[in-house]
Amino acid sequence: MLADGLARFLLIVHLISAFAVIGLTTHCAIWLRRYVRGAHGLRRATAKFAAWAAIAFVGAFVVGNIVYPTYKVRVRLEYLDDSMHVTRARELALARRQVVAARLAPASPDAQLPPGGVVIPASYGAQASAISRLFDTKEHWVALGLFLSLACAWILRRWRIDEPGGEVIAPFVLWFAYGAAATAWYGGVVGALTSIWRAV
Repeated sequence: MLADGLARFLLIVHLISAFAVIGLTTHCAIWLRRYVRGAHGLRRATAKFAAWAAIAFVGAFVVGNIVYPTYKVRVRLEYLDDSMHVTRARELALARRQVVAARLAPASPDAQLPPGGVVIPASYGAQASAISRLFDTKEHWVALGLFLSLACAWILRRWRIDEPGGEVIAPFVLWFAYGAAATAWYGGVVGALTSIWRAV
């Protein structure tokens, strides 16, 4: 497990590289579509976008996997799993009620908590559990996107649409680029939602 400072630093690096992946894969998909539709002068630029997208994807994936064990322990286990999250929410609500009781009767050292148990909305645990599952499935989709990005970069280094038979694989290359961009966006949105809920 990483130290707090290093984990936060790597999380920021991961965030920046994820933004780069989103931008590069999206540009690659857009430029590739134009190239397939007849703008043959964009071939080299499209291949460069694909290469940089693959490099950024690998970087983001590696940094994410370095941070993941720390996330698993310090975020998922402590905050997102049902039982732990509900327990912490109850403790927080109890502390708030104690503060309210102390403010209502500051002169009395024997001020008691108002009667009634601490009620935690059922949605707390359900939302935390849903975000945890969403984050775990994101990892699988991002791994698929990494493969698609690498495949797209490899194909674009060698493939020309204006060569004989070049149009045959054009739809597949396009879907590789679209898939890489879609998974990059999905991973970025889910990662952002998880960090908004609780970061390392």
